[in-house]
Amino acid sequence: MMVDDIHRMTITYATYHQNKCNTLIKERDAVSTIMESKIKVLVQSVAQSAGAVVSSNPAIGKSQAGTALTKVG
Repeated sequence: MMVDDIHRMTITYATYHQNKCNTLIKERDAVSTIMESKIKVLVQSVAQSAGAVVSSNPAIGKSQAGTALTKVG
């Protein structure tokens, strides 16, 4: 094997791994975006459910916890 061949192989190896790394970064960003969206929907759903419970039960609404829950929604 010649020095040029080794150099070419090294560049090919480095390029492959750089491309792989770039792909993994894009995939991580996509998963992060999806998870953030799902968590946002879940939090909104919990807030709406908690608000419905508080508004349907006046005793809870007057409690310290009920007051705090109405501020979240």
